Amino acid sequence: MRNIKTKTLTLELLHKMDAYWCAANYLSVGQIYLYDNPLLKRSLVLADVKYILLEHWDTTLGQSFIYVHLNRPIKKYDLDMIYISSSVTDRELKSACPRWRIDLYAN
Repeated sequence: MRNIKTKTLTLELLHKMDAYWCAANYLSVGQIYLYDNPLLKRSLVLADVKYILLEHWDTTLGQSFIYVHLNRPIKKYDLDMIYISSSVTDRELKSACPRWRIDLYAN
């Protein structure tokens, strides 16, 4: 059997990717379940919460997971690449793109 050398993710990179994924999912919850106040800058009130949900939480988790992992080779190799999927709605696709949301909520 050959001794194959593989490179694994460093613990630091793995922690950064996990934090990025957690932040993306946190913002997704805010977009899916709330009309307003997704960063919880104030206490939630009933008027903030949507009573009818149009998005699918399970789809968003998978979309953001793929996005986080594709972002690594894109950044590492400076790739001109776009990720397209057949999401149920356009909003879910935007929910799965953490950079878009982070830029939106940074202001």
